[in-house]
Formats: sequence, C-alpha cells, structure tokens
Amino acid sequence: MTTSLTRGVEKVLQSLVKYAKVPTVQDIDANQVQVTGGSSLHVVNLKYKRCTCCRFDLEKLPFAHAIAACEKRKISRISMCHLYFRRSYLCDSYATAIMPRDFATPVP
Repeated sequence: MTTSLTRGVEKVLQSLVKYAKVPTVQDIDANQVQVTGGSSLHVVNLKYKRCTCCRFDLEKLPFAHAIAACEKRKISRISMCHLYFRRSYLCDSYATAIMPRDFATPVP
C-alpha cells in the first residue's frame, strides 16, 4: 500500500471531498467551526474530532462537514482519522503469527 490510510478509507474520504466544497465554513474559536450548507448547520470541533451530525463521532472518520472544516483550516483530513484506519495499524495487526485454534481445548 502506498497510502497513509487503508485503501477503502482513502476512497471514502476522496468521495466526500466534492461534498465538502459546497458548505460555508465560519470560524467560532481556535478549535471549532460552523459549517452551513443548504438547510443544515453543524459545529465541528477539530481538537476533539466531534461534529453535531455525530457521524464523525461514530465512524471515527471525518464526514463532509469535518473535511470542509479541515480544508478551511489547512489541516490534513488524514490526521483527523482514527489510528485504526492507518496502514501501519493494519500491517502491525498481521505482523505476528496467528495460531490456529486448538479444538481440543474448550473456549470459555
């Protein structure tokens, strides 16, 4: 893999970039921005990686509102993704041998 994140997550983020160009982004303070698009209004906290739409909180990936905020603040959207989605995290999880289950020993 040549990307910082796993390929699937890179594709998801890339597909959201076009939606992130539509809303209007206004600064609230050093950590928060207000993202307004159409009839929706959301507040994104870049420090704590939260958004009032809750998708950022649940999926641990920046949604269109958070990507728009990152673009405004010149922050990498990759830095806003949870460590679970990093290529290094994926590679580390397969770095050690995974032993097959011993069917003779019951699982508690």
